[in-house]
Amino acid sequence: MICLVRLIVAAVCGLLIGVERQTRMKGAGSRTYMMVSLGAALMTLVSLYGFLPIVGAVGITATALMLSCCAVSSGARKCRLPSSWSV
Repeated sequence: MICLVRLIVAAVCGLLIGVERQTRMKGAGSRTYMMVSLGAALMTLVSLYGFLPIVGAVGITATALMLSCCAVSSGARKCRLPSSWSV
């Protein structure tokens, strides 16, 4: 339930930013900002709650958010764990 509320809040915030940009005749509008903010919120929720069973079962001490952000920003093949993280 709380995840749905967070997604709705993210979509509304993105919509408000998009409407403000539309009134100033900028390139990206309300739909674009709403989808980007919704996607960012969804990615954050998936990384927070989606990898908990995997991380706990394998015994990784790194947070799932760090791993998923690394994979998204640099690609899964380029993502390397620092030597200080135990796997």
